[in-house]
Amino acid sequence: MLFQAPPPPTAFVDVAVLTMDQPGVQEHQTVLVKNGRVFWVGPAQQAPASKGYRIIDGRGQFLLPGFSDMHTHPGRPLDLVTYLANGVTTIRVMWGNTGTVGWRTAVAAGTLAGPRIVTSGAIIDGSPPSQPSMTVLTDAAKARAEVTAQHQAGFDFIKVYNSVPKAVYDTIVRVARGLGMPVAGHVPFEVGLGGALAAKQASIEHLRGYIAELVPKDAAVQPGATLRSRTVAWNYIDRSRFPALVEQTVRAGVWNTPTFVVAYHMMLPESAYRALVQRPEVKLFPGQGAPDRSKISFLADFTEADFAEAQRALVPQLELARALANGGAKLMIGTDSWLQGYAYHDELLLFERAGFSPAEVLRIATRSGPEFLGTARTEGAVAAGQVANLQLVGGNPLESLGNLKDRRGVMAQGRWYSAADLQARLAPGAPRPEDVSTIDGIIAAYYDVVSGPAGSIPDQARDQTLHHPNARIALLNRKADGTTSADMVTLAEYYQRTGTGPRKAGFFEREIHRTTERIGSLVHVWSTYEASDQPVGGKTHRGINSIQLYWDGSRWWVLGWVFDDDRHGLKIPARYLPTARGSAPASGAH
Repeated sequence: MLFQAPPPPTAFVDVAVLTMDQPGVQEHQTVLVKNGRVFWVGPAQQAPASKGYRIIDGRGQFLLPGFSDMHTHPGRPLDLVTYLANGVTTIRVMWGNTGTVGWRTAVAAGTLAGPRIVTSGAIIDGSPPSQPSMTVLTDAAKARAEVTAQHQAGFDFIKVYNSVPKAVYDTIVRVARGLGMPVAGHVPFEVGLGGALAAKQASIEHLRGYIAELVPKDAAVQPGATLRSRTVAWNYIDRSRFPALVEQTVRAGVWNTPTFVVAYHMMLPESAYRALVQRPEVKLFPGQGAPDRSKISFLADFTEADFAEAQRALVPQLELARALANGGAKLMIGTDSWLQGYAYHDELLLFERAGFSPAEVLRIATRSGPEFLGTARTEGAVAAGQVANLQLVGGNPLESLGNLKDRRGVMAQGRWYSAADLQARLAPGAPRPEDVSTIDGIIAAYYDVVSGPAGSIPDQARDQTLHHPNARIALLNRKADGTTSADMVTLAEYYQRTGTGPRKAGFFEREIHRTTERIGSLVHVWSTYEASDQPVGGKTHRGINSIQLYWDGSRWWVLGWVFDDDRHGLKIPARYLPTARGSAPASGAH
């Protein structure tokens, strides 16, 4: 694993601070960050010398901790940037894979821009599964093996779904608890809310399970197996049942992640949905944003009237969340939205609509995630010793949550991303500065754009920012007689041949050796790689790239490349392979 150099020490000077471990705003403060942590907070006039620090002028601005989104489903590295751009510095991924584990490692190492990642493995469901790609368990004995395998693969927690049989659920909880893995997710139908609370399931998503306890047996609509029935049934609940359920939840110590924005984004009436998909950020999700709801299995049976009922059904859910908080139950903010980080502000406003004050909303957004994860001593506040997960905004969010929209920058693990930097990372066609400012950077990006887990999409837009507009790629064709021919193609033609849709299997290329030769502005790189279906390990094969680079005085460009595989009849020479002791890539002049 390559590690990026530690971020430079940073001083936020003369800034108003919402520490979130004490009420109100501390005016005219200086906050010093070094080695990824806050090490001094106090009056600006008393600040220690900050020679050699990057200075961020905080006058007229407000510094507060980063947010946690505790229910996410990112599919691309770009999705991770959308969270940073919206002040989110920690995410909990609710359906992960080995690629997600690789992202988690890369973010921690500083080689991938994104929030801190906590991830489950494959969702565990019963038969029939809600989606075919979920892991199906109907046998308690196999549940032990699955939980153990997910633990060994490095996942942080187990996620359960609707149809898990009770015997399987009980085994999952018991085995996971023995391994120190929380169990979170839906409330399986056979288990029910009482069973999930008795098992002390770590968190319940979407207020699942509560609806079955709140709807009278004689109500016109009963919650059943379909999402439609469970959604519309909220309009028929008996609110007098709230206090007992709140008491049971508090006693069990179980957290809830309501994800109100799911209904707001996915269950809008058609006219409102068309307005939603016109938001400018939707353009960041080509081919996967603005879902066609008629093709989503769990929404296919909704009528236009049902979507209207779903919006009305938000009201009792908001009321239940307020009742849970009033009674001492614990809530987290999560989105579960195809708009990724751009859904977060919508969820904050829905909490406010539920009757939470801006101060309460901010406390849940900053403090609840770390409290749930057991990291509150080192995250979720602006205080000495805390991890430097921070955001700088132009107005006081205690006065209006709308001031969060005026975000000037975000710091994740001590790494500062200005608003301009984040927008550049998200802007179509704009290169990331770290991708094109050094040879190391452009080679790292060269491999990163083609790597990803099953279901992810090659980052063609980012790849285009690396290549010169007239770049050419030589694709070798092996003939039966052992000779080869070369097809010269553009980058667009390359993607037409190889495909731009979701990967059917994981594909990860890693550079294992590099030889660089430079003459003036021209560079040739022999880059030996190892490829597999896993970010670390897995069945691998090797090959070598011949890459031509050009420095135009301000950035590096890929002019062209060709590759071939290590195979029978063609072995990569030893001088282009790691030594027995291992070797890091040899860098050229920058």
